[in-house]
Amino acid sequence: MNQLLPKVLIFLTFFGSCIIIGLLLSSLVTTSWIQSHVTYLANGSTSASEKSSKYGHVQFGLFNYVKTLNHGYGERNEKDINVIEIVKAEDEQLGNYWLWLFTALGTGFSLFASSIAAVASVVGTIKEQGGMALILASNVVSGLGQFVALICWSIQFFMYLQHNVLLKVDQEKWSSKDHATFGYSFYFIVFAFCIIILNIIFLMSARRADIRFRKNLEGTSDEKEGNSIMLY
Repeated sequence: MNQLLPKVLIFLTFFGSCIIIGLLLSSLVTTSWIQSHVTYLANGSTSASEKSSKYGHVQFGLFNYVKTLNHGYGERNEKDINVIEIVKAEDEQLGNYWLWLFTALGTGFSLFASSIAAVASVVGTIKEQGGMALILASNVVSGLGQFVALICWSIQFFMYLQHNVLLKVDQEKWSSKDHATFGYSFYFIVFAFCIIILNIIFLMSARRADIRFRKNLEGTSDEKEGNSIMLY
């Protein structure tokens, strides 16, 4: 059982890496890193019915920006707005370009490292020994990438996006101040980071179990050799 335990723990990290890959891919392709409802600035109007009929919602993704505004005569949905372009064009009212870049790079590198970790964990399970260094290193790199993404996007939110997620053209009639929250795309990274920590714990436990097994094996071999010499 002691000999099998390290392999079982290593193979468990394969499933963890696959879940992480799915979460990271989902975070990249979805548009809910930040979500916010927006309020209509009534321009002096006191009509409750007019205010209630005018509402809006914004979803801010890592690459796509989606806004749905209702001016009182039906929803107007605009999607596939490039986040990179609006971050550059809005004079940092919609965030800092470098914080966005490091968020994207951190997520991308983490996805790449987790892909390597998934393959390495299968190879490490099959091989008699070796490969642990690559599995552990790729998981650590993945964790660092996720950590960078989480920190950079959190700074982006608290410095910029919690105050405004609207384009300049919409700010005259709409406001999102204090309405923005982290969306599920962001929490995919949080969940992935928790799983990578679990992966690293499994790998460290597998390494310790393997060391103990080999020490016990060496001790048994030395004991048998000593008994053979005494018999001789």
